[in-house]
Amino acid sequence: MTRKNLPKYVYQDRGYLRFIRRARGQSIMMKEEYGSPEFWEHYNMLLRGREPVPAKRNFEALIRSYYDSEAFKKLKPRTKADYRKYIEHIRLIWGLK
Repeated sequence: MTRKNLPKYVYQDRGYLRFIRRARGQSIMMKEEYGSPEFWEHYNMLLRGREPVPAKRNFEALIRSYYDSEAFKKLKPRTKADYRKYIEHIRLIWGLK
């Protein structure tokens, strides 16, 4: 099997096929027989890449932790209201970042 017969990012490597995508740091051995439905399913999965992992740290979590903190709870009601007004504006813009 020559390189021209193989799909993009797939290379012959020591008797088996390897999916190599250098820009993403992927190098995965493909044990399926070339041309089989399992091969194409695995190949398409590798092309799509991984699902994006939700961030654990974002402004939404930061704001929630601040609202739960003792520092915020000790504030006077008027100060809390003023802080909430500006913090909610930040939450709308940057919430998931």
